[in-house]
Amino acid sequence: MVLQDGSSILQGLAATMAMEVLLAATAIVTPRFRALPAWLGWASTLLAVIGLIGPISWVLLLLFPLWMLVTSIVLYQRQSVSAPLHTTP
Repeated sequence: MVLQDGSSILQGLAATMAMEVLLAATAIVTPRFRALPAWLGWASTLLAVIGLIGPISWVLLLLFPLWMLVTSIVLYQRQSVSAPLHTTP
């Protein structure tokens, strides 16, 4: 029999809490500074609330990678649109 120290359970809790903090921060900053589209702020709020509800918090582990991908694409497109054109003299 292998004895477990419970560290994997604590790591799972810490990972979920870290995701919730990142999502909540994005939800707060998005409408204030308009750094991201409003729909992404609302999606972040929804995912942060899902993470707080115990019985369905596992859904956050499935949706968070998708949220990261979408946020990365939005940030990349925003950067390419707002990048100044370099002209040679």
